[in-house]
Amino acid sequence: MILRSKTVLQNIWPVKREKNPLKKRKQNKTLTEDGPAAKKVFKNEITTCTENKSEEKKVHKEFEFDFDSEESQNIESVSEYAMDIFKYYKSRELKFRVSHYIPNHPELSVKARTIAIDWLVGVHGKFSMNDETLYGSVKLMDLYLTKTTKISIKDLQKIACCAFFIATKFQERYSPSIDDLIYLSGDDFTRDEFVKMEQDMLKAIGFDIGAPLGCCFLGRLARVTRVGSFEHTLAKYILETTLLNYEFSLISSSRMASSCFMLAMKMVNSKFVWGDVLVKYSGYDVDDLKPLLPKINHTLHSVKKSPLRHILDKYLSKKFYNVAKIAHFPDTMAPDFVLPEMSSS
Repeated sequence: MILRSKTVLQNIWPVKREKNPLKKRKQNKTLTEDGPAAKKVFKNEITTCTENKSEEKKVHKEFEFDFDSEESQNIESVSEYAMDIFKYYKSRELKFRVSHYIPNHPELSVKARTIAIDWLVGVHGKFSMNDETLYGSVKLMDLYLTKTTKISIKDLQKIACCAFFIATKFQERYSPSIDDLIYLSGDDFTRDEFVKMEQDMLKAIGFDIGAPLGCCFLGRLARVTRVGSFEHTLAKYILETTLLNYEFSLISSSRMASSCFMLAMKMVNSKFVWGDVLVKYSGYDVDDLKPLLPKINHTLHSVKKSPLRHILDKYLSKKFYNVAKIAHFPDTMAPDFVLPEMSSS
């Protein structure tokens, strides 16, 4: 809610009118109710009233919520360019779109990809890298597999490792050594093979590694709505679990981030409403996001049952506010789930 000063409020709200505005007119001997002078007065009143209404609309437009204007004194917010930056991000999403690539790699499977990404989460945690590095690694791996065919299963870990290495060069102040990454990979490939894979990956994606990432869109929504650290961390946990699901890699990062943010807010407050502010800054309305929520919620339940626990263990820690412990919505996609209105009594 925008706080308005007393002076501004006086300009917005109409001044208290007299009970009988015609009383003074009757006292004026130069004017009669039926005379031309009276008609002229009433005409002027109507014109003035119309002008006042248009001015009032302009005033209300000026007070439309603008997060970037409110942050104009914070140089770290780059408020002058923030809206254009995220419009640019969204315009670039089509260029980095991941296609349904599993059929093009006979030796690969959805499960193999999930295992590789869970391993990436573990490596990311060991080096304490930024969120952008993890999301960038997954995006690079998916893009490379989109651009290629018939990749061997034995090369998948090397691909994940190279994607992580490239992402650290782009997102971090320092990169881990190649030897360290080879060691963490169990010495499954040599240094020369690693460097060759890095070259092949960069060529395949056209040396363009500035893909729009879900964590960036999520951070924007959290800042705009000024939610607390707990809510933001919960949304990050939900979004991070979706990295494990191959189906979600085919959906734009901005839409996934918005859907996860909506689910997180609903988990914290069941009366949460996706209002005009979120529509403005996300670019999505409720109907764009609601179809994804049951599948995302199902993924949250699946993570708790999975032996791949890097993400779950990470968000069960105090550092991340134990957000993984929060009560989930019922899994509407579980085989034995029955909607309340369909249950027999």
